[in-house]
Amino acid sequence: MLFSQETTAQKGLLKRANKNYGLLSTNPKKAFIEAGKIEKEAQQINAKEAELRAIEIKYAYYEIENDFTNMIVFSKYLFQKAQSYKMPVYQTIAKIHLADTYLYNKISEKALQELNEATEISISIRENDSLGILAKSNLFIAFSDYYSLNGECDKVIEYIQKSIAENVKISNDTARQKLQYVNYANLASAFMSINHDSAEYYAKLSLSISDTYERDDVELLNLSILGEISKNKEDYEKALSYFKEAEKLKGHKHPINYRNLYSNIIELYKELNDYQNVKVYKAKRDSLKLNISEKQNIFLHKLLNEKKEGKTNIYIYILSILLLFMLIFILLIIRKNRILSQQEKTSQKYLEEVVKDPKGEDYSKLLKALREKDPAFMFYFDETFPEFSSRLLEINPKITQAEIEFCTLLKLKIQSKDIAKYKNLAYKTAQNKKYIIRKKLNIPKHIDLYQWFEGV
Repeated sequence: MLFSQETTAQKGLLKRANKNYGLLSTNPKKAFIEAGKIEKEAQQINAKEAELRAIEIKYAYYEIENDFTNMIVFSKYLFQKAQSYKMPVYQTIAKIHLADTYLYNKISEKALQELNEATEISISIRENDSLGILAKSNLFIAFSDYYSLNGECDKVIEYIQKSIAENVKISNDTARQKLQYVNYANLASAFMSINHDSAEYYAKLSLSISDTYERDDVELLNLSILGEISKNKEDYEKALSYFKEAEKLKGHKHPINYRNLYSNIIELYKELNDYQNVKVYKAKRDSLKLNISEKQNIFLHKLLNEKKEGKTNIYIYILSILLLFMLIFILLIIRKNRILSQQEKTSQKYLEEVVKDPKGEDYSKLLKALREKDPAFMFYFDETFPEFSSRLLEINPKITQAEIEFCTLLKLKIQSKDIAKYKNLAYKTAQNKKYIIRKKLNIPKHIDLYQWFEGV
């Protein structure tokens, strides 16, 4: 009975995770928060697939936000978890996500490497696994995206057709037909650079069944394709109607897709000499590029609007509180500096006892990349220490990518003065960052930081 109850709970949590995945298109933030809850619950009841699904949702959220750093972090985290659970389906999915991230940044070689590794892993997927079939289908689509980036149109169509052939294996008629709706849109996109008639045919074919299998991202693709075809035919009014219809879609507005959409609308309004709307849509497009944040000081606002009566007493009270906080702050700073100074001495002693200048090709390569401020430093580091980032995330999932990158320097036994030099920081700032890392990773005060990282 206990086993039965646990299995029921696991299945229920997976069902909840799958339902939450669908929320990404309408409310990504809510889906992300719910994914965090599902992940914790899954760990408590050993619901491995629900946990992996929750991690995938987090990746998808960062994809929507165009947060490429976290896309890499969570796709790697998903892969490592799936690998430990011996689940090749999610290993394949994770590799596809890694490839997609590299493709977004036009790093073709790394993308192809991930896709080839995904292909090797996918061999282990069971033939009758519906999620596995979908993963293989998406793998072919990822290959088509890779070849699209490299301008190999024939290969693009070839891999889309492979994806279609994979989808045929799905036993559920509704699911299979829904994928066919997506496939038509993908074919339309592939034919755009080869044959506009074929592109138009498949886009309209996909739209003809959109009422049954409505997906805003697919509909946006179809309408954008038809709009571009009409624009190329110089039928500007018709093109504009397609683009405006795409703009009305209610799903989550992915910044990249809508930036391209607004660019097309701007071009059309220029052709139609409607410069008022050109101005409007330029503002819409530009707003997508800006991350505007406004901070209001409510306390100050209240102070400015207070009545004159009793102001003096309030100011004295506030000043007293501020002075008290300042005194406490100064005492804490003094205490912290003493701790930092002692820890630096301990670290210096430890570094003098171990090999001062580790040798080896990997270390030399990493040190050279660090000194030269090579952007590929983290890629080299991940190749040398593939499990380092995931271990830190397991200890504290809230640790940031910037903090992980700082931790790599501690792993390499770089002293504070050299960290300050390589990262263009003040020496004191480098010390403070070490202090923060110690807190975030719950490293006891009596254990040397460098010695601790040696075991990670």
